[in-house]
Amino acid sequence: MNNTEEFVKSEKLRTFLMGFRFITLLFPVVFNWLMLDREGGFTSIVPNINGNMKIAIIFLLFVYHIVACIWMINFYTDRNKIKFLIIADVILGMAAIVLLGTPYFFVGIALPALESKCFFENIGANSILGLCGIIFLVILLGELGKINNINVGIDETPKSFTVKDITLNIWGTAQFFLVFVVPIIWAYDVAVKIENEKNQIILKAQDAKKMIIEDTAKDKMTMQQLMNALSEKENAIEEYQNQIFRLKEEAEQNYRKYNEQKNQFATQNESFRAKENELTTSFDNKLKKVQQDNAELAMNLKKAENLISVTVDLNKSLNLQEAYVSVVEHLIKLVPVQTCILFMLDTVDKRTEIFAEMVYSPYSEYFKNFSVKIGYGIVGIAAEMQRIFRIDNSIIDIDGKEYRGLLDDERSALIVPISYEEELLGLFYLGKEEVSAFDEETTELVKSYADISAVTLQNAQLFQKTISGGMFDDLTGFYNAVYFNERFGEEINRSKRYRIELGIVLVEIDNFVPLTDEFGSNWSEDVLKEVSEVIREQVRDTDITARIQAGQFVIILLQSDRRNSYIIAEKIRASFERKNMTRMRRSRASTTISVGVSMFPQDAQDKTSLISSVEDALNISKTHGGNKTFVTGMRV
Repeated sequence: MNNTEEFVKSEKLRTFLMGFRFITLLFPVVFNWLMLDREGGFTSIVPNINGNMKIAIIFLLFVYHIVACIWMINFYTDRNKIKFLIIADVILGMAAIVLLGTPYFFVGIALPALESKCFFENIGANSILGLCGIIFLVILLGELGKINNINVGIDETPKSFTVKDITLNIWGTAQFFLVFVVPIIWAYDVAVKIENEKNQIILKAQDAKKMIIEDTAKDKMTMQQLMNALSEKENAIEEYQNQIFRLKEEAEQNYRKYNEQKNQFATQNESFRAKENELTTSFDNKLKKVQQDNAELAMNLKKAENLISVTVDLNKSLNLQEAYVSVVEHLIKLVPVQTCILFMLDTVDKRTEIFAEMVYSPYSEYFKNFSVKIGYGIVGIAAEMQRIFRIDNSIIDIDGKEYRGLLDDERSALIVPISYEEELLGLFYLGKEEVSAFDEETTELVKSYADISAVTLQNAQLFQKTISGGMFDDLTGFYNAVYFNERFGEEINRSKRYRIELGIVLVEIDNFVPLTDEFGSNWSEDVLKEVSEVIREQVRDTDITARIQAGQFVIILLQSDRRNSYIIAEKIRASFERKNMTRMRRSRASTTISVGVSMFPQDAQDKTSLISSVEDALNISKTHGGNKTFVTGMRV
């Protein structure tokens, strides 16, 4: 670390250096005024310098040194700028020696020497000191030369060069140089070294302190690790002690249990017979419970069979009035009640009113021409909200408002909406005199029956709506193509909703057009009637059959899987083939039928795709010679 950096750190040396600047200026003046001749003082090398001029020069030196102090304060960290200051001090110091005399040697030599010592180490300081000695010798030789030129007692000797003046200059210069300059420079050099050593000691102490702190931190970390390890071991020991304590407690508990079980074993032998009797009794009770459950299951099964039977019966007729009567009669058989009313939605009056279409009740006269607006009364509210309401004791609370049944004598009532594809068709109203006559099981039964009845009522209404529009084929009695297209889409939607299978069978009379051209229309009508009779014999009443082209029939097999659909289609083909053999014996004008079968949703998921699929199946049957039944997906 160089002296410049040490100087920057030492505020004392910097303060001393700036104070010494003014001491070097003031001390020779004071010494000159106190010790020497006041008239002349130290003689200047330059002649004709009077006292006023010296005062002016000293004042200018003061101003310069003030500026030099400000310069040092601002730029003492920049050695290049300090170098300019030292050079300026040397030049002005030499000028002071020349103008003010040799006692101002401090200003010219001592101050630059000290600054060099601070900023440029010993080389610069020694160079200045050497220069100082050389200048001193030059001055000394100059003063001695003046003595040699003096003629003592001669009047022409100039006053400024008297022996006294020359002697004083030599003595003053030697005295200042030997007594003040050298000791001060030596003392300052010692102070700088001491300061450097002090700073080195401080730095070493700081490094040692840092090392001690780091070692302490490491020791602390090591100690913490040891403490953590010790804590973990203590925890492990504590855990082992706890485990030993728990094992000891478990051993004691097991020993106690062993003694208890040993004592209980003795008593168990005595109570064995009693428990055996108890188990026998429990088994008998469970057997009775199983028998009761079986009876209940058989009852539910019977109800399900009844619903299936009801479904078949309800779909036997498409007459609307017959459907009303059939729906009410079957409901009364399933749920015996005092009052059973079938309310139907008035489709003429913008579906704003429901009316009693069919009434079974001792109060039937009361309900003659009976109707209510949707949203009014218990029946109107049920129609508006399409919700099931059950009255257990004459009154029901709906959204904070009380409603009564239709008859005051009947304390229990059940109102169940009838909806087809989320569209309201009507409601069932059931009434009894007893309190809480309809339980959850009965409510679910009536709800299931309402879903079944909705299909029947929808079909009957549709039949009634379209009967005047010619929905049947005049020759065969089957549905025509127009009705089939509408009904087919509905059945596809229903199958999607309830996730049930649906089969479609396409039947075509082989070579129907050429044979009709050859044998005439009478022959074609006879063949069409025979085909329709065969189809009617093999399909169920719930299935939908239509004649869609001259010699082509289509059948929708509801809730039928692939195997059952194939069996029905093959029976139709085989049955007509047998009749065809009989016809061949009577006439040479005989023919057969080709059949194609497809399934929803396995073969197609919409109406158009399913029609395309069954047409492809029929074409395969025809291309393989006809008189075949082909099911989509089977090998040819």
